[in-house]
Formats: sequence, C-alpha cells, structure tokens
Amino acid sequence: NSKGQITEGSTTNVFFIKDNVIYTPKRACGLLPGVLRRYIIEHFECEETVIYPQDIQDMDECFVTNSLMGVMTLTDLAGKHFETDCIGKQIQARYLGDCSL
Repeated sequence: NSKGQITEGSTTNVFFIKDNVIYTPKRACGLLPGVLRRYIIEHFECEETVIYPQDIQDMDECFVTNSLMGVMTLTDLAGKHFETDCIGKQIQARYLGDCSL
C-alpha cells in the first residue's frame, strides 16, 4: 500500500508464521478480504497485524490463499527462503477436509 505495508498478492491473500503464530495483514491496510482468508481467521488462531517487507526476513513460513487454488505454501518470497511449511500444510489439509464434507 502507499505506506509500504504488505497487503496482499495480485490474486491472493498472504499469511506468515513466526514462532507458530499465524499473521495476516489487517483489513485496514487496504486488502480485499477473501473467503478463504476469513475461513482461516475463523478456524485458526490468527493475528491481523501490520506487516512490512523487512518483517518477511524474520518469518518462519509463508502461504497464500484464494478460493480457486486454496492454500499454497511458499518456499521463497522477496529473497527469503522458508525452511518449513508444516503449519501451512496443516491448514491446507484441514481446509481440503472441510471442503469435502
């Protein structure tokens, strides 16, 4: 956004994990609130916060979401390599399980 805060991808909402806590940008940052974003916020402990590009380097995991592709874990973003995707994969599995009901 115009303040340099991370909001979203061009077609995705973005989530980061640090010390087993899920973070996503606040709606007040100017993002479009996605359906899957809402699902994750409602079904998992997720903190809406302001995230800056420099914060990415301290994150343990990252995943993006949208209604068509679901949950997709990332291995690299903005020069940061994420060593793990455990929590992202757990969220993906739970979402896929809930969708099959």
